[in-house]
Amino acid sequence: MALDTVDNINTLARILQSEASVGNASEQTAVGWTVLNRMMRNRTEQVSVVAGAYSTRQPPTAVTLELAKNLLKGNISDPTKGATHFYSPRRMPKDGQATAGFDVGGGLELVPPLMEKNYRPSWAASFLPVIVSGTRPHVYKFYRATGAGPVF
Repeated sequence: MALDTVDNINTLARILQSEASVGNASEQTAVGWTVLNRMMRNRTEQVSVVAGAYSTRQPPTAVTLELAKNLLKGNISDPTKGATHFYSPRRMPKDGQATAGFDVGGGLELVPPLMEKNYRPSWAASFLPVIVSGTRPHVYKFYRATGAGPVF
């Protein structure tokens, strides 16, 4: 079955718009690949199966629809080496700020050029960090879940 169905394209484009619209092209592509890598790990051909791990609040644009289509058609290779997770240090609570509603179990870190320490999610302490060319670590940090099984 082809992955580039209308539903998959629309759902992936919503994720890209909601999670990566502030990102550059490399960051948007990498975020898209975390979705595809989760799909592979969860043995599904439907973006909707893994979409619950992502924001889908924003409607897609022509740009995110085109990127989603190209990702799902296999026209763009994986620059993330299998990354399944990401977070944005600049969007995480900073040291001394309220942390309610955030996973901050990974402790504090300082990611230049940010001037304040930010919290990181608990999984960032045990998953494998992945350096993705063209991405800014203070905007997006990528990780690969351990093992080969399903990812939630």
